[in-house]
Amino acid sequence: MGAAEVAAFYSEAERDPADTQLLNDLEWLIIIPAFPTLLGQFLGLALGTLADRSPRPVYPRWVAYFNIWVGLLFVPGGVSYFFRTGPFAWCGLLAFWVVIRSAGPRWGVTGRPGWPGNHPRAARSAGSPRTRSGSGGR
Repeated sequence: MGAAEVAAFYSEAERDPADTQLLNDLEWLIIIPAFPTLLGQFLGLALGTLADRSPRPVYPRWVAYFNIWVGLLFVPGGVSYFFRTGPFAWCGLLAFWVVIRSAGPRWGVTGRPGWPGNHPRAARSAGSPRTRSGSGGR
């Protein structure tokens, strides 16, 4: 569900609060256990990084291991369908808080623009003094 559905949940003042709670819980139960998609992304990036044998890899090797670790931390979110309370519930320590606290650093690490070779023009213009000095370019 998207932002429009979430906005619709709360826009109707006459809606029964139990219905709003139901729709809110439904939204969270769609978001939290979505770990297979994210796990595929994390492991795909890790395998691609480990397979990169170029002299200037896009990411350092430790980023691959970091992605594998974060992917493993996302797995408890997948069992949140089966627990109503405790650390594996959708709002519990392992299924929610560990996932949320590991997602931020993961996107900060992989989205860092300063990694060598992360910029599409970095490899093409590495030897061009005109581009490096800022007096030239495209």
